Amino acid sequence: MERHLNTPGQSMTRVIKSQEFIFLDFQTTGTVAARSDVIEAGWGVTSAAIDPVAIAWTTRLIALDDERTLSRTIQRLTGLSETYYKDAPSIDALTLKHELRSFLATHGDKPIVIHYAQFKLPFLWKVIAADDELSRASLLARVICVHRLSRLLIPELKSFSLRAVAGFAGYATAEKKRSIDHLTATAYVWRHLAERLEKQKEEQEQEMERPDDDIVSWLKTLKPGEAKALPLHDPELRKKRLALPEEPGVYFFLDRFGNILYVGKAASLKHRVNSYFRGRKTKGSRLNEMLTRACDFRFVVVGSELEALIRENDEIKRHDPPYNRLLRVEGRHVQTLRFNDFLPDPTLWGARRYGPLSSLWTLEALRPFLDVQNILALIPAFMSGIDGDRVRSALHDFFASYGVECESLPRPDDWHKLAQIVWPLEYARLERLPIEDAVLTEDAEELSDETETEIEERTEWTAEDLEHYVRDAFRHLLRQINRSRWFLRLCHCHIEWEFHDEPGQTHQFFLVHGSLSEAPVPYESLSYEARLACFDMQVYDRIAIIYSALKRGVHRGDKVKFHIGPKLVLDERILRDRLRS
Repeated sequence: MERHLNTPGQSMTRVIKSQEFIFLDFQTTGTVAARSDVIEAGWGVTSAAIDPVAIAWTTRLIALDDERTLSRTIQRLTGLSETYYKDAPSIDALTLKHELRSFLATHGDKPIVIHYAQFKLPFLWKVIAADDELSRASLLARVICVHRLSRLLIPELKSFSLRAVAGFAGYATAEKKRSIDHLTATAYVWRHLAERLEKQKEEQEQEMERPDDDIVSWLKTLKPGEAKALPLHDPELRKKRLALPEEPGVYFFLDRFGNILYVGKAASLKHRVNSYFRGRKTKGSRLNEMLTRACDFRFVVVGSELEALIRENDEIKRHDPPYNRLLRVEGRHVQTLRFNDFLPDPTLWGARRYGPLSSLWTLEALRPFLDVQNILALIPAFMSGIDGDRVRSALHDFFASYGVECESLPRPDDWHKLAQIVWPLEYARLERLPIEDAVLTEDAEELSDETETEIEERTEWTAEDLEHYVRDAFRHLLRQINRSRWFLRLCHCHIEWEFHDEPGQTHQFFLVHGSLSEAPVPYESLSYEARLACFDMQVYDRIAIIYSALKRGVHRGDKVKFHIGPKLVLDERILRDRLRS
């Protein structure tokens, strides 16, 4: 068996640089091994002297049991889906066990490098069926946790996630969490740590006869290093950010290669950018992860806070920065809703397309209850304990609460009748709310469209639960349609806007086919379909920003003239009443 023995003048750190190590990674359906499955595994052997990008890693996709499906959260994080499984080869858990056991036995003399051992090890025991304490102990004695070493050797980092440390070391991880990318990232971090170990003081270096057997033990004896300043705290960058103007604008955080990590907007660039450097932010947050990777920033000054909001949206669409959550396009589409596309009788409710809508999750929530022919077949899995009687009871009570009678399960014309009653009632409810509550209600619903958080209910659903579920979804769908009407008006218009904190200064906003223009709006007559055709996700988000700002502005006292056409002008008094609903 090959051994790496010390020679005179050779230090432990030199051995680490040339020594070969095993690298392991698992992608899983959850964080607790006992309740989760491994869906992808990867491994390989390399050293810190080899370029991680050139390594030929072994990865295996693990087939799901027949009764298991991936949650939407895991699909979003990994990019895996049922379609992907159909097109990509996979192995079962037993085959993975044999392959990984064989690999570990073949390289039984090599230490094992894992990014976050505390999380990954329970899955390793599960995969290879290491049930006895002796077999676990023998493997554990070979494990090197890169997460722990990073904390010791680079204590100045604000985040020690793999994405943060790999970015600091010079590798940008992919958006989707996959084993081959995480193995490459871990190898990058390991190479960076090996270089740091070479620079350790002489008193921390030890000479040993059998260094390959003792590297793991030696690394566990390391003392924390001295924290140094992160690149963003460079004195020249500090001067740059302290010299920022107190004006509205957009700022960009950049990594060491000049790639944009994050785009933000500010009412005051100086105040906002410098706020990132006041105190310690929440440990482990995406913000700290971004600040760990960032090495520079740049900015653009604009004329108003609203222009900063719009410019931020456009820059996010242009660059797709990894640390911006909202306003990114991935997985989002401008959609339209035509009721006769999903109702059993296409002659009812007309053929008009409603839109633009960015999310039809409420329609998906209602679909099982609208399709009376397949109602139970379409009930979501999280609604446990649902049967036909509970559905009938829930829908009967829902319709009866508005004075609408229906026999058995409601037909399309019953839903049509209900819509004509519920929508005016919803208007009346909003008119009774204080202005601030009306604005906040809609903002909360807009946010729910963006997040679409998954329902994790595990209790048995009652008829009353169902009634509330359908009621909320139906009301929200009508609210979405109403909001879309304002979007269509705003996509082609002229707004004269005097902000309450800038009295006497009027800003001109010309929106032409959904885009901001410096020239006046040509007031040609745009049909409903022509306005609808203006919208992609960039235009949709741009108009959504203006819509929300307009609502807030008229309610706080801004002076506004909203020119929809040459003869149709709405001022702030009219807008204050109409935008409430």
